[in-house]
Formats: sequence, structure tokens, C-alpha cells
Amino acid sequence: MNEILLGLAIALQIGDGVTTYFALQKQGVRERNPIVRRLFGKVGIVRGLVLAKCFGVAVCWAAYAYAGPFAVYTLGFIVALYAVVVINNLKSLCR
Repeated sequence: MNEILLGLAIALQIGDGVTTYFALQKQGVRERNPIVRRLFGKVGIVRGLVLAKCFGVAVCWAAYAYAGPFAVYTLGFIVALYAVVVINNLKSLCR
């Protein structure tokens, strides 16, 4: 189960990166996370997304590797959270 959740979490990190990139290309759409928005201002959108998503994947892997019996809950939370984020990004793309 943990392996499936890890795969979903990583896939959603990638999905978030891709949908964020395309959503930010639209007029009037901006990054809501102030930390990531500041990162974009310093290194640019593409580099910022790569850095942020690499960090996100590292967090997923750490949850898988070190959370022990709580890994299923930690990864499940990450999957649920990023599913909402990706859905929100897709809604921004459809507007």
C-alpha cells in the first residue's frame, strides 16, 4: 500500500508542477503559495517549479522511508492534499 501511495504522491507532485506552469501562463493567474511565489521571483518559474517539486518528491520519499507505521497516513495526507491542488490548478486552466 505504501508503494502505491508513494507513486501517487510523486505523480501528483509532477501533475502539480505541470498544471501550475500552464496555469501561470494565463492572464490573471498567480501562485497562491507565498514561499513558492517568492522562489519564482528569485529564480524564475521553471527553475522554481523544478526546485519546489524536487523538494516535494524528497518529502514524499522521506515519509515513505522514515514514517514507519505512520507512512500510510502521511502519504495518504500528501495524496489527498495534492489531489485538491491539482484539481484547483485544472479549474484555473479551464476558466
